[in-house]
Amino acid sequence: MWDNAGGGCGAARGLGTDVAVVSSCVFVAQLAVSVAVGAAVRLASSTAAVVAIAAALAAVAAILAQKITYLDL
Repeated sequence: MWDNAGGGCGAARGLGTDVAVVSSCVFVAQLAVSVAVGAAVRLASSTAAVVAIAAALAAVAAILAQKITYLDL
């Protein structure tokens, strides 16, 4: 809820608003991935590009996961 001055009016935001925001972010992420993979498939003229991209991104995720430290362990 917002007042006429553009600030908050003190009412708490509901859970539905939070779910809507997260859903919108997920939609934008899915759209970005589908556009990128679609372009790669068109460029490669083969759906094998999907598997290649998935493998490359999985390798990047594995490398980045090694960089995460938990409680300095």
